[in-house]
Amino acid sequence: MWKVLVVLSIASAASASFFDNPSVEPFYGGYTMIYTWPAIPGNSINCSVATFAKVEESEELQISCECGRESADLALILQDLPNIKYVQLVDVVQTADDLRNALADKCKCTPNKPRDIIYKVDDDHFLEYETVGDERVYLFGKEVPTQEQVTGLLEKIADLELPEGSLICHEYTEPEE
Repeated sequence: MWKVLVVLSIASAASASFFDNPSVEPFYGGYTMIYTWPAIPGNSINCSVATFAKVEESEELQISCECGRESADLALILQDLPNIKYVQLVDVVQTADDLRNALADKCKCTPNKPRDIIYKVDDDHFLEYETVGDERVYLFGKEVPTQEQVTGLLEKIADLELPEGSLICHEYTEPEE
């Protein structure tokens, strides 16, 4: 099995790819958290907006990662949520097969930095998989969707075999009479 060692170091050429990785650029901007897996108890509608942005190079962000697959596409992204802002290490995947491979790959990073996986559903939506803790999955969108649009999005990703989930945010529409 190939082992790929990716090093984040200001002095190395590889560091520029972590800070300037074009694979992460489509995710820059404001996104609303729409849905989460596994389900959360109760009926919580909380339309939190997260802003994702480029991380500026810093000597404090020296990270090295060893992954079991050579196609790991690692990058740093700044995630700004209400009340919290942090630098996130993400593994960008393009296909459902790449997603399955990334989920099975237990990359080891030094210092011990968690790696999240982001998967583009379409031009306006993506999934973020947490790979530590309760391993929660979030669906983000550029706009607040209607209930009908949420149903369509869930049908698009049905082949990913996610557990029962919970709606976090949707546009309220009056029922038709």
